[in-house]
Amino acid sequence: MSKTAAKRTKAAKELPLDSVHWWPRDKTVAYCCEHKGDRRGAALALCAAFNQGKLPAKAEWFDEQTSPAEQHAMVLSREDYELEAVDFCKVYLLQPRRSDVPVLPRPALFFWGPKAKELWPMEEEAEPSRRSREQELIREIAAEIWPNGYEHVRTETIIERVGDKIDRMGFPVPKRDVFLRALDRRKG
Repeated sequence: MSKTAAKRTKAAKELPLDSVHWWPRDKTVAYCCEHKGDRRGAALALCAAFNQGKLPAKAEWFDEQTSPAEQHAMVLSREDYELEAVDFCKVYLLQPRRSDVPVLPRPALFFWGPKAKELWPMEEEAEPSRRSREQELIREIAAEIWPNGYEHVRTETIIERVGDKIDRMGFPVPKRDVFLRALDRRKG
């Protein structure tokens, strides 16, 4: 890209180009996946954040028309470029929004990590449950059967109804003691 073409693009908010806070695209997508649950959701959230001006991005590319090839980098402006995820969200296209904005030849994309952390903060780790999977399943099914609470329901009734549902699901029915622990009804 020529210097005149670079000057034509609107200047994005100035961030240092050589900071360790620039996360490669794959790292940013992985971070988003932890919050959005899947790659597609992460890709859509990432593109939307850039396109709305909420997440700064940087492009690095090589100008192969020079010998030797020159490396270039610039902070991208949402007014100049639009980011889109295609091919099952594996490929990211950076498209100019106007005709006077240059097309970048296969840029490597980076996103500002501190802003990504601000947009998608890590949830505080919940205290790990001391209940087994069986106990959690018993509590979930009981809450489903008795949405207003099962505290008033006799233990034998809960064991019978929840046990029947667990059996229909194809799992072995837990012993009485597991039900008592799951329902916080075990003495001692």
